[in-house]
Amino acid sequence: MARGVNPSSRRTRQRGLSLVEIMVALLLGAIITVGIINMFTANRATYQVNMGQARLQENGRFAMDFVTASMRNAGYTGCSSRVAEINNVVIPAAGNNDSPPAAAFDLRDAISGHRKLSATDWEPDLVGLPASIPVADIPVGSDMLILRYATGDDIDYFADTAPPAATSFSALPPGCGPQNTDPCPGFEPGDVLVASDCQAAVVFMVTSRTPQANTTPPSLRIGHSTSTVGGFKNAAKPFMVVGELSDDASILALRSEIYFIAPSTDADPDTGLPRALWRSTGGATPVELVEGIENMTVLYGEDTSGDRTPNIYRTIDDVGNRENVVTLRVTLRANSVNRVTDQGDGLLRRDFTKTVAIRNRI
Repeated sequence: MARGVNPSSRRTRQRGLSLVEIMVALLLGAIITVGIINMFTANRATYQVNMGQARLQENGRFAMDFVTASMRNAGYTGCSSRVAEINNVVIPAAGNNDSPPAAAFDLRDAISGHRKLSATDWEPDLVGLPASIPVADIPVGSDMLILRYATGDDIDYFADTAPPAATSFSALPPGCGPQNTDPCPGFEPGDVLVASDCQAAVVFMVTSRTPQANTTPPSLRIGHSTSTVGGFKNAAKPFMVVGELSDDASILALRSEIYFIAPSTDADPDTGLPRALWRSTGGATPVELVEGIENMTVLYGEDTSGDRTPNIYRTIDDVGNRENVVTLRVTLRANSVNRVTDQGDGLLRRDFTKTVAIRNRI
């Protein structure tokens, strides 16, 4: 007897996909692909924004550290910042004996600056700036900050002969060898020094230096003649104030710094972007410090009551007496350098503001 076959038990073989099934599969695949692409694009955009914010914050922090460190030191002359007399005899090489002190080394004007109002208009007027400062490239509305102060290790001073002869130190400066041929960093011809005893100070330029190996302890004789070294020289009149310095006087190096905003070394020649924070030290060629800083504004806290606290914050052109400036409020506008969004020029921006007390004036 033949056994019957149940039709439902037969194995159904797949013979292909219908057009509708293929279209549905393609649609689902497209939806998944679009979702993956959108997720990737969103993650990439988020990553770019996060990187832009990180770079912006890093640029702003580093730039602020550079500027505020110099601001805190402004006006330092040794053991005291408010000496009764500061005699600056460093003048331009082309000047005569009655020339005013070289602006780059005028410690009596320890805090100053300029604000660019238009392409050709500055307040106050630009006077005595080093030729290396690219004033035309500084953006309109940005400030130039000028700070001067004594720095380095204090070296004990004594006069071996009456002024205006050479002076000596009771010990060799660090890194200075006992032989005349050895280098004496910071005490070589052309370097500008500050001699101070808290009551008086003198700013002068080194024209010669001779280590004295036979003295006990070994000392360094510093010459300060009227010879021209580089673009500067000492005035013909001797700085007689040196002869009045007390036995506990000391010598330090003079540091003069100019901060400003200008196009970065990698800037587009057509747009001048991105900009950067620059610094010129002692009138030397400026050095780029931080890229991505596009503007700097400075407000000067002026003490108008004599209690060494700021009564009013003003722009540089409105300050009544720069010697009464006791705080500085600086604002740096930083950006992400690279385009990270689709809005505007694609750059992220943030203002960093800090108020710093001039510790040598409070």
